[in-house]
Amino acid sequence: MTSIQRVNPWTPQLVQMDKDLKEKYGPNAHVIPAGDYTSFAPKQKPMPKRPWVMDETLPQYEDPMKKMQERMFKRALEQAENKAPAERNLADWYVIMQDRINSIPDIAKYAN
Repeated sequence: MTSIQRVNPWTPQLVQMDKDLKEKYGPNAHVIPAGDYTSFAPKQKPMPKRPWVMDETLPQYEDPMKKMQERMFKRALEQAENKAPAERNLADWYVIMQDRINSIPDIAKYAN
């Protein structure tokens, strides 16, 4: 098993430099030893890069934003259709017209 023991990078020279800095600039001055700060954990071995391949066995979920938009549209359509024509506002008429446009069959396949 690899050791995770911390390596002490402080040398007597660095301790003296730290004391000198504290005398010159105050108690908040610090010397930070330059070194390998990954010494707290085992070294990472280079991993070969493998391309990510999507698999058909992974479940494909529908976009949640699309689901929410469809539910909001259906709710707005029900509310607009339940109102009397004299009580409907512009947004209600827009939702009703959009529903009728969406229900038109695809004309492109009948163009030929």
